[in-house]
Amino acid sequence: MISLCGKSFRNRIGISVLTSLGLGDLVAEDLQSYKNLARYKRHTKPLEVCRPENLLFDTRNWVMNFEVAMKDAAHIFNTGKSPRNFFVGKV
Repeated sequence: MISLCGKSFRNRIGISVLTSLGLGDLVAEDLQSYKNLARYKRHTKPLEVCRPENLLFDTRNWVMNFEVAMKDAAHIFNTGKSPRNFFVGKV
């Protein structure tokens, strides 16, 4: 997977995923860099190698954290408090 910088949601998601996996070198700033990366992609660390070591692919933990976040958001709403940012740590 390589990603090209841009203003679209899909560009930002691709950049976010690659960066969080420590693969920021697979993000191209311009079209020529993107083409160059596409040619040499086979020489880089594949996503499959990153999966076991990265929480991004820990679906069970993500779901548990999401459930905690939804409960916290519901509690804030149900108690009449103003919406606010909050952090859900690793469960």
